[in-house]
Amino acid sequence: MNIFFDKKKHIFVHFDKSTSPLFWGAQDELLPLASESNEDYLLKIKVKKNKKRVGPLIGILTSKTKSGDIVGQKEMFINIQKELQINGGLSFIYTLEDCHEKHINGTFYSIEEKRWIITRFPYPNIIYNRISSRSEEKNNKFTKHKQKMDIDNIFMFNPCFIDKYSMHLLFSKNPLLKPLLPPTKLIIEDQDLEEFLTEYSKVYLKPTLRSQGNGIYYLKRDEAQSYICQIGQYKNEFLSFNDLWSSIKNTITTTSYIAQKDIDSAKINGKKYDYRILSQYDRNEYQTTGIGIRVADLNRITTHLSKGGQIIPYESFRQPSLEKVFQWIMQECGKTLSTEYGFYAEFTMDLGRDQSGKLWIYEINAKPMTFDEIEIESIRMKKLINIFYHQSIFKN
Repeated sequence: MNIFFDKKKHIFVHFDKSTSPLFWGAQDELLPLASESNEDYLLKIKVKKNKKRVGPLIGILTSKTKSGDIVGQKEMFINIQKELQINGGLSFIYTLEDCHEKHINGTFYSIEEKRWIITRFPYPNIIYNRISSRSEEKNNKFTKHKQKMDIDNIFMFNPCFIDKYSMHLLFSKNPLLKPLLPPTKLIIEDQDLEEFLTEYSKVYLKPTLRSQGNGIYYLKRDEAQSYICQIGQYKNEFLSFNDLWSSIKNTITTTSYIAQKDIDSAKINGKKYDYRILSQYDRNEYQTTGIGIRVADLNRITTHLSKGGQIIPYESFRQPSLEKVFQWIMQECGKTLSTEYGFYAEFTMDLGRDQSGKLWIYEINAKPMTFDEIEIESIRMKKLINIFYHQSIFKN
């Protein structure tokens, strides 16, 4: 059925007397029945109906800059709205500052007018957590908001960021996943790194709280006990560990870093590569939605596109036998994540393969950005909307 947004009164209404009263949102707020209509002021919105309830209403929790601008991939939010409107449903974006005791001052995208509109919403049926800052998730406002959602039985998924070291510790507890993890150590002082470099001559230093390949160092110890340190495409040589440590100490000790053994990666045309895999919860299990291949530039240390990496068509190197292993890994990781932290509807994984063919889990992103392959992102959107339906009373 259709409900309407009255641009003049700035409220949502419906005109179907035969089905009135109707309710929406998590707390069954009354949706007003309007007595007269003026099409000049109305925006039509398709929703699903279950007895006396309409929806689903999806709240996308995000962040704002100091100037008040919304942080996040607005194009993704628009695509969610477009996909919802195919079968019925409404999404809006909001921040913690927009929340009040009984309502949220949210912003929804009008497909008809191709613009964002700010208005009042009841609390949604489902919350999709897209907060962009780890520090924001640690503040008191987020904690209280999450507690309120738990009390009101409002379903929130992808509940939090997970830093790289916490992820490593969690998966290390799983005997099935532990063999897939590269040797990793939290670096607190110089002795931690020196010992790790003594055991493994080639290592990556990764900030535990950053993504997209930012802040990564590549370190190499040679037989003469000198050290190469590379960040991006720039290299420096140090004649001793103390010299190396002096160069990176301020960064490593003021930001949380892990050291991870460099896996001797298999190569495509002489270049390191890894698999970028998107997994989503579908039909009571974590399934592989899409697989991409990322290849590092010859002079770079990571495969991230923002750091010079390239996309290689997966179909050119597809191995169906490997896909069964991918599926098993994703299922095991998804179950482990959700058991520990709360339900994750989706995540991406960077999965490497060494020269012997062994697979390695490099990283997991618990809040995936837009997938670069358009076809995979399109499938992702459809599955995401199905998750919204499945986790609400508006199942397909």
